[in-house]
Amino acid sequence: KATAYIGDEKLETSFSSSKDLQAVVPPDTLAPGRHAVTVVNEDDQEFTVADAYTAYTADSDDLFAYDYEMWSLPATLHTGQSVQVGLHVRRQVGNTVLTDVEVDFYINVPYNEDAYIGRAMVPLLLPADDSNSEDVIWTPPSAGSYTIYAVLDPRNLVPEVDEANNLIRRTITVLPTKVDMQAPVINRLSINNDTATTQSTAISVTVEASDKSTIIRAIYLVEYEYIRGADQWVPVQWSDWLTYTETPAQYAWNLLPSPGIKYIQAWAADERGNAMSTPALASVNYVPVDEDWVDGGEVRLYRYTMQNGDRLSAFLFPTQGDPDLYVWPPDYELRDPWITNLSSGVDEVGFIAPAEGPYQIEISGFTGASYRTAVELRTLDYRSLDTSKSNIDPDKDIRPEPFIPVFDMPAVEYRLSSTLPPREIEYPYTPTQIFLPHLMYTELWLAAATPTAATPPPADVAEAESAAMYSIFLPWTSR
Repeated sequence: KATAYIGDEKLETSFSSSKDLQAVVPPDTLAPGRHAVTVVNEDDQEFTVADAYTAYTADSDDLFAYDYEMWSLPATLHTGQSVQVGLHVRRQVGNTVLTDVEVDFYINVPYNEDAYIGRAMVPLLLPADDSNSEDVIWTPPSAGSYTIYAVLDPRNLVPEVDEANNLIRRTITVLPTKVDMQAPVINRLSINNDTATTQSTAISVTVEASDKSTIIRAIYLVEYEYIRGADQWVPVQWSDWLTYTETPAQYAWNLLPSPGIKYIQAWAADERGNAMSTPALASVNYVPVDEDWVDGGEVRLYRYTMQNGDRLSAFLFPTQGDPDLYVWPPDYELRDPWITNLSSGVDEVGFIAPAEGPYQIEISGFTGASYRTAVELRTLDYRSLDTSKSNIDPDKDIRPEPFIPVFDMPAVEYRLSSTLPPREIEYPYTPTQIFLPHLMYTELWLAAATPTAATPPPADVAEAESAAMYSIFLPWTSR
């Protein structure tokens, strides 16, 4: 057992697995500025990360980014091959619309005219928004290691509360030019043979990949879930490069034991070190046998892909408190959701799909609530089924839109490990750090054993596997 603190403020802390805990920061309890976060184990050992959490005022404005969100196209860089470089820029709070936010790029030495690559613009940033910059073009002159720097708002045109987080750096490796620079493709990615729901965290991931010029060497997997503290899809687990031994190949995987829709992204790399720029994507709904719990205002997400005529029945069995049930269709902007939000009893929704696409089930805590869930999906079931909104409590407000858009998916940007598995046949090869765009994840990595120095999000999977860790998901702002 462990407990998280900000200063003397004890946070509501819960474990989602043996290595992952979640701490909730109450709103409007902290002074504006940066705060240290401390985790105290039950044996009184503690570990502190300075400046781990930032509280903002309502009139604050801050631009920032992360090194693992600096991206390139193509993913694998070669000598003499032009590459597009850009950055995913983020904004905290803000009260105005920003246009043409500047980002300057340098190679090896920041703020040096001779090292200047170019300037890119972020066309539009709304308050509390994020967006990719346009790209600049850079041609690596030779193979080797380089550090690319990005400077946000280099002319200080945007008044910010924190200018210290405007310099971003990323080290990359450029490979010698090769005859084969074509990346492989993944033709099929499935979870549990395309089963929509699992009641176990132990799943099987099947990958079928191909390459026109050489053989597939390895597969890289990343698990995403939606984290309410970060308000976005977060990479919560990742593999090392897994040897691709047969077609198709199967890999055992254990999901993080938090209920909801889970996404698995997969990349393939070939014998020459070429890796995919855009991953394949598959999903599965983890619906545990045991009771789940949602806080008041919390939303649990599930998704089921349906064809016209498919029938879905969803049941919510409360054991404490008052959870509500929403189902949003893929065309939710034109069609009403199916809702049951009665204050007591079993919540049930059933319908025949009127449109093809993903249907988003949301379990929303009107109060803190414990419950069990059951979802039944039947293909092409044209039997008549009442779809009227007869289970609505007139004293409750109905949300006018889904918690997140139905088609909102994990970003395809992620920094991959550079360490490929040993090959049976040796080829001339230079190790490469795969250089992809990356989604920010709101995690605070803390060693679970003897406290040491602060550990950032691992730059290489091998680092993550060398020690047990806690990941704490915290909201970024207190407003």
